[in-house]
Amino acid sequence: MLPRLDGLIGPDRRYEFMSRMLQENVVPAPAVAMRTSAVRNAGGWDESLVFEDYDMWLKLGRQYGVAYTPGVVTAYRNLPGSMSHAQEWHAAMEGSLLRILDGIRGSDAGWDEIIRDRIARIGAGSL
Repeated sequence: MLPRLDGLIGPDRRYEFMSRMLQENVVPAPAVAMRTSAVRNAGGWDESLVFEDYDMWLKLGRQYGVAYTPGVVTAYRNLPGSMSHAQEWHAAMEGSLLRILDGIRGSDAGWDEIIRDRIARIGAGSL
């Protein structure tokens, strides 16, 4: 089981946040508030990705501290006809995820091991 991230995850815990995020996206997009200046400093959104929110969380996680508020702050509906159930969407998601991880590979030896494991899981059919 992955460790819980609670409270302020500042510069002293940035590595922990990134390690967790490289294993899986634990940040739901509708529940995020961020400064526009931070998004700009991180290089902005990459709209060519299907998974652009995850890419942004990783960019911000490398540069800034993160605050986590435990508890439910938003609701998410998952309906049978939703785009996330479409096979084409999953294929595009895998491609985006591999591009994101490849962009981080080589920046930290500890993260590289996590990235290798994540890519192996993607190859086995588990996003």
